[in-house]
Amino acid sequence: MTQKADLHIHTVFSDDSDATVLDVFEGASAIGLAAISITDHDTTGAFKKAKDEALKSDVSFIPGIEVSSSFSGRMVHLLIYSDKIDHPKIQRFLDQDVFNAKRNYYLPILQLLHDKGHPVSITEFDEEIRLRGKGGAPMARYL
Repeated sequence: MTQKADLHIHTVFSDDSDATVLDVFEGASAIGLAAISITDHDTTGAFKKAKDEALKSDVSFIPGIEVSSSFSGRMVHLLIYSDKIDHPKIQRFLDQDVFNAKRNYYLPILQLLHDKGHPVSITEFDEEIRLRGKGGAPMARYL
């Protein structure tokens, strides 16, 4: 018997989806998926809720994350799957190393927008992060 899974799903924690964790599990069940992985951008914000929903659902949960990285001067994303995704060391890595790399990537973009007359600043960007968190798509939220 063939079983189907979707291993790259975003929720509201990624900022590029309006699906809640419950929406994801209900939708997966409705179309007959055996398993899903919520791989939000640089955040495990959905992890606990997804583990809880999986216990109540006929859909299995595979912990994952989409990590931003840099390769040859370009922003790339890596999908990682592990039952240790919510480990404190991984959280520190996401909050410090990954976020700082993203911030450094965004700095020239913000500077270019500012130079072209758009009302943006790194100070305001940093305030957005302080208020709404480092995960997901902070540049999209700010802009």
